[in-house]
Amino acid sequence: MVIEGGFYTLRNIGDYLHDEPPTPVVVFAGTGRTADLVAWVVKKVQADIPLDSIRDEVYAWMIKLFKVNGSQCEVLFTEIKRIMSKRNLVSHLLTSQVIRDFILFPKIV
Repeated sequence: MVIEGGFYTLRNIGDYLHDEPPTPVVVFAGTGRTADLVAWVVKKVQADIPLDSIRDEVYAWMIKLFKVNGSQCEVLFTEIKRIMSKRNLVSHLLTSQVIRDFILFPKIV
């Protein structure tokens, strides 16, 4: 599960997804930084927007969120590509959706 996170979290997500066997990842959008970035990228790619076409936007996010420079963005973007190669194992939930579905209205068994 990814809640907020820093730029090292990108590497951790990629490592989990590429383990044998791979470990699925759930990203909680709305919790900040890495979680929000990954959820946004997954949503764009699932909408058939090519990752390379949003590279500049992703770089802008990374510069703002992680206070990194352009060369560091290249390294982090490589991690994003690595994550997106296994995007079928990445689920993203909006924090408000989680609160509504699991905290405010839990299922009665």
